[in-house]
Amino acid sequence: YYLDINNGIMAKNIRVLGGKTFYFGDDGIMRKGWTNINGNTCYFNDLGRMVRGWLELNNNSYYFKESGSMYRGWLDLGSNSYYLDINNGIMATGFRELGGKTFYFGNNGVMRKGWIDINSNSYYFNDLGRMQKGWNVIGGNKYYFEYNGILQRNKVIGEYYLNSEGIGNLIVEEGVYGQSGEGRNLNYYRIGHGKKVLLAIFGVHGFEDAWDKDSEELKTIAENTINNLKEQYKSQERALDLSEWSIYIIPSANPDGRLDGWTNYGPGRATITTHEDINRSFPIGFKPYYSDRNYTGSRPLGSPEAKNLYNFINNAMDGASEKVLLDIHGWENKTIGDYSIGKYFDNEFGFRHISSYPGGFIITYGRAIGARSVLLEFPMPSSHYDVVRRNFSGKFIDGLTNILINN
Repeated sequence: YYLDINNGIMAKNIRVLGGKTFYFGDDGIMRKGWTNINGNTCYFNDLGRMVRGWLELNNNSYYFKESGSMYRGWLDLGSNSYYLDINNGIMATGFRELGGKTFYFGNNGVMRKGWIDINSNSYYFNDLGRMQKGWNVIGGNKYYFEYNGILQRNKVIGEYYLNSEGIGNLIVEEGVYGQSGEGRNLNYYRIGHGKKVLLAIFGVHGFEDAWDKDSEELKTIAENTINNLKEQYKSQERALDLSEWSIYIIPSANPDGRLDGWTNYGPGRATITTHEDINRSFPIGFKPYYSDRNYTGSRPLGSPEAKNLYNFINNAMDGASEKVLLDIHGWENKTIGDYSIGKYFDNEFGFRHISSYPGGFIITYGRAIGARSVLLEFPMPSSHYDVVRRNFSGKFIDGLTNILINN
């Protein structure tokens, strides 16, 4: 009890004594613990003093206003946000569903934002603390979160592959690395975003030696390869192995020659605007050729097609942990260059292999920049149907896939 120091009257209700706030019932007894005062929930400690601010009690945390009233709902203190249960005032920890949104509060009650790892699963909470679900772009990267907020990894969602960090990239991306002499786009396709790089170049000769515009067959094989790799990703059969690689495929490195050329001894095989053989125009071991079939001019990289391809090779290979370069032609039934790569195609086609790097060749430049490089010459076909019947695409794809999963 407290009796007034001046008149001895027994204290009731709220009294401030010595700078502390107490509460005395109508019977004059000093209250301790939980007390309801005019509809407000308050707490008085073992000394009868009203609690303000945080209270730890029976492994739960509560917050009380300056008035002593227990706080409920959202509470912002400085830069931190908390949630006190609307019914019992207990500070939220862990996952909470509030207003149809999911939040996460740490053991200290602070609402979390950004990336959080919980029980080996990763979640992301936005600037409002809301757990993200579905597709989200975070820091310039695309991620996918399941209905329960868990970041998905090492799997295909729609047209995207999610790598080991959960970053989603289109399984197949199309790009342009320059323009031909006649202004056509020089297109490439990228499959995967791994640190290893394989670059496959088709059709540097628009005409080979089977029939007019026969590099259309090479372009078709390239397109079949792109589609097959995409399906391998989507079936997830080999997605994890393939994800270690960035695979670049150029279906037609000399589109002008393929579309507007007229001969395999000049423009057609060579570029149209400069009449140059791209495959003898690269800098390492370059020597000028002046014949119609192999014309290069006096300097390397004399055509827009060769210059753009040179730059693309350098950019694609830059920083790669493993480098493989393939230059695909027809129709001499052989591989030239690095046997450790050529053997995968030799096994499929029964090719003969020549360990050589001729001057000015694309593979010779590839070798100089640290790429295991091979020029592949498909066997001579009699027609388009012969290419299909002998399964050139399937054998090439099998050889390429074996390179990817074994290196």
